[in-house]
Amino acid sequence: MFDLSETVNRKFVDSVELSDWEIETDSGWQPITHIHKTVPYQEWILKTETNKQLVCADTHIIFDEKYNQIFTKDCVKNKTKIITKDGPELVTEIVETSSYSNMFDVTVDSEDHRFWSGDILSHNSTILDALTFVLYRSLFSPHKSGSIQNPSPKISGIGS
Repeated sequence: MFDLSETVNRKFVDSVELSDWEIETDSGWQPITHIHKTVPYQEWILKTETNKQLVCADTHIIFDEKYNQIFTKDCVKNKTKIITKDGPELVTEIVETSSYSNMFDVTVDSEDHRFWSGDILSHNSTILDALTFVLYRSLFSPHKSGSIQNPSPKISGIGS
């Protein structure tokens, strides 16, 4: 099967190896082995018919209704259907913004490398949300204490 992620060269500025962390996927909880911080990418906003929203890079990979990989930038408003936790949903809005943010990529240790990002099935980098921010700060902060208050080894719903 063709892997769209092989066509994208992510520019990582930091990476951390993880153990005993899992992420929610469409096949259950799967281990993640790394989290990577990228250079700033332009933010794109994708919304679905039930107001699911994802803020991501133009080359963020999601899945169409037949589980084919598709870049966010290639979605067509009111035409493309993507996989969500509630099943296939129509993309009702796709906006290229003027904002830039560091994106974060997780390495999912599974054959398909899929995970839920804001209830949208994803394959790669996504903008930092509150839960990921706690993980990121605990791993990358130069002033970290080495522990997280009430840590959870599972990550659910990464993305906005």
